[in-house]
Amino acid sequence: MPSTARYAYGSGNRVNTNIKSLMPIVLRAPWRVPWAILCFVGRFLRRFCLAVGIFVVLVVLGYVGFESIVEMVDSRFSEEIDAHLGIDKDAISRLHDPAYFAEQSVLVSEDQKIVACISAPERRILINDPAAIPPFFANAILASEDKNFFVHEGVDKGAIVRATMMRLLQQSHSGASTLTMQIAKHLRDGTGRPSTELEKIGDIVMALRIQREFSKEELLLKYINLPYFGRGQYGIEAASRAYFGKPAKDLALHQVALIVSLINKPALPDRSFAVDPMLKVRDEIRDANWAETARGTNRVLGLMLDADVLTDVEYVRAADLVQRTLRSEVVPIGIGCGTNDHFLERVRILYKDRFPINSGGLTISITRDDALQDVLAEAVDLTLRTYLARHPNDIDNSELRAGAFAVDFTGKVLAEVGNSSFKMKYDVIATGWRQPGSTFKIFTYGGLVEKLTKEVLASESPPTTVNEISAEVLKRCNVLDAPVSVSLGRGRGSKKIENFHSRTEPQYRGDITCRIAVGESRNAAAMRAGSRAGIKGVINLTYRLGMPKDAKHILQPYPTTAIGASEVNPLSMAIAAAFVNGGFRVTPRFTNDVCRTGESLLYKDDVGRPKSCDIKGENRPPYERVIHPAVSAAMIELLKSPLDIGATGTASALRRGVIPGMDPLSEKANACVSYRESRRNCRQDRYRHQRRRKDLRRVAPLVRSRPA
Repeated sequence: MPSTARYAYGSGNRVNTNIKSLMPIVLRAPWRVPWAILCFVGRFLRRFCLAVGIFVVLVVLGYVGFESIVEMVDSRFSEEIDAHLGIDKDAISRLHDPAYFAEQSVLVSEDQKIVACISAPERRILINDPAAIPPFFANAILASEDKNFFVHEGVDKGAIVRATMMRLLQQSHSGASTLTMQIAKHLRDGTGRPSTELEKIGDIVMALRIQREFSKEELLLKYINLPYFGRGQYGIEAASRAYFGKPAKDLALHQVALIVSLINKPALPDRSFAVDPMLKVRDEIRDANWAETARGTNRVLGLMLDADVLTDVEYVRAADLVQRTLRSEVVPIGIGCGTNDHFLERVRILYKDRFPINSGGLTISITRDDALQDVLAEAVDLTLRTYLARHPNDIDNSELRAGAFAVDFTGKVLAEVGNSSFKMKYDVIATGWRQPGSTFKIFTYGGLVEKLTKEVLASESPPTTVNEISAEVLKRCNVLDAPVSVSLGRGRGSKKIENFHSRTEPQYRGDITCRIAVGESRNAAAMRAGSRAGIKGVINLTYRLGMPKDAKHILQPYPTTAIGASEVNPLSMAIAAAFVNGGFRVTPRFTNDVCRTGESLLYKDDVGRPKSCDIKGENRPPYERVIHPAVSAAMIELLKSPLDIGATGTASALRRGVIPGMDPLSEKANACVSYRESRRNCRQDRYRHQRRRKDLRRVAPLVRSRPA
């Protein structure tokens, strides 16, 4: 080996020097700059590929283990994450509360017919069992909203990547929310408004947390009760009833597709505006909105077909029904939830502060007889119209009030019309105070009969049976029917109490039996009956039977109270039923029971457990006897007299065929007499009046005794 070579191994510096000296031409070659650029590019590409490779590996690892990574970070820095993203850490716990989803309460009759509903702004009918979810609905929701629901763990990573790429390319603004993420959005009250990027990240974190606490079936159950569909309805059950008038389980495939399509566009068929701002005519707007609704419905059907949950035949048949019949199958917008008369409003007021009736999903069984309610409403309306026709120029006609009610011997309020119109929210019958007039005489004579009963029982040899006692009491029950004057106060003179003037009967009869006094409703006789019984005794009896006491409306211990000059609550006059039911207290009630999930909230068994829901009112407490049965037996005989011998009052009018509220002096009534050509119409009218009279007799005071 030459010495230069050996020298080269010994000193690198000298070798470099020798190389530079030996190749001066090479170093000065014209391709020196391109070579340097090529070397730089090579180094850059090598490093870039290395970085890209590392990045790809990290992305793949992150994609595969995304949930685990987020869970690990979330477990260590949950407080910091919640603070930065604005997450309510206690929000998920609300999902465990059965009352989280507000559910409307329903008022049902004794035959379990839904009469009305009471609801918060979220009108919802809950489905409480995953097995009760209609299969069509489950398939349609999953195909439309989250086709990978049973695969992902709360977050659909593929959908997020796809949505991100679409937005970067400005091709679409479609979201990537899963059902779980939509539940998370609802928990932060974000439904119905666009979400910020920070809120979307928070939804991802919340969705993963929710996924760890609930099964897929539980999450699907919660979701179907969640969305808003329009018409004030939330959840598929309420929406099905609002749009098609039947439960979700009874909907056909094309109807289900319409309901699901409204998740993204609530109330679309009912909107008063269209996407096209140029459309101004109502019919054009409706047609445009329906065309959009039909497209959304077909979109859902197409997604179900793509997801292989429909056959081609099912798809074609459903799509054909969308075009031909679906629009006509949508029912008009109803009145929605709420109370629309005084009876139902009274039920709401009774329980609004005691139970969560707006959101608790309660079933309230009411005592109302709808047919009887209609009869009373018609009678009140006829009475008002008759009065206004007879007194058209009264200055206080705008203040006219009227009402009616019917209560059976057990206290069930069968019907109630609380005022002349529901526009007048004040319920005169249930909450008002009015002078009862002659209707109070039942308590006056009741007080007298009770006093006489005590005298009979205190005699040396009292009768032993109820019938014998009542017969003896009726023998002793006599009053003087003669003019009576009542003092108006010191220095104010007196007022003469007179009987009603009659063309066929004397104004005063002298000493008469209580039967005649009651049958002819004689005021002077009632005044003396109250005096004989002791007006304070009459008042005490009235309160004992159940008349409510009010500081502003006290039964005054004055003689005129005997003929109804003091104020009472009209509905509470039903306590008089104690005189004819054997002497048991009657407390008017509007409901039989208040229930939730089949259990009573009012009644419990001996060990404190809730009883089964009592729709028909069989869980009544035992009756309390408040007067002697002989008093009741005697009063029954007295109360028969208005029908047997009376010539005045409503009972007599019913006997003669005159309908309260039907003016016998009206033009229509006269026409039946004046014009022969109207005879046929008049006979038809009389037939209707006779039918109405039979109905009204149901609400007249009942005088038959109810077995104790």
